[in-house]
Amino acid sequence: MEHTFYVNNMDRQQFINYVNNWFFNNRNIRVSKLFTSTKTKLGILVGKSALSDLTVIYDQSSSYNNLYGLDYNERFALMKISMESMVEKWKEANPHLQAVSYTYSYHGRGQAESLWLNGIGARNRSQLWLIYKVPQNTAPPAPAPAVEQTAATQPMPATPAPAEGPRRCGNCGYTVDDGAKFCAACGAKI
Repeated sequence: MEHTFYVNNMDRQQFINYVNNWFFNNRNIRVSKLFTSTKTKLGILVGKSALSDLTVIYDQSSSYNNLYGLDYNERFALMKISMESMVEKWKEANPHLQAVSYTYSYHGRGQAESLWLNGIGARNRSQLWLIYKVPQNTAPPAPAPAVEQTAATQPMPATPAPAEGPRRCGNCGYTVDDGAKFCAACGAKI
């Protein structure tokens, strides 16, 4: 099976949240591949890839209970950064997550002309879109099926109690570090 997500007018963070919300609500899948469609657009000092759409290839089974997420990483450097290097850096920064599939784009400017100046003036932009899997032991529980409630069966709103236990992401329920500003699992702002 496949599912394509179109960027339309969303900014990058809105798009990541949109995709991660779909993953959170579709736990009965196993992702095998990721494809992206991009357009080249102007960037500061060097071009960049603008994502048009993202397609996830997966299989589906009621026996699966997997939580996946989408992440994006962009590196701007004097020398080209390989996809393998970017993936390894991502893995080092996210040891609690498993990289599943990824795509890469690269734009360079002025590298050949600036070799005689030891690379001065060269600009290289590497971009990585990555699907990751949250390990079963750290993934938040799957959302409960929606149940239609009448006014008589709706629970009374509770008074908020002081927060106890670990801090959790309001978007996906992943346990986050105390000082985190974004969720490591879904990328949502905390």
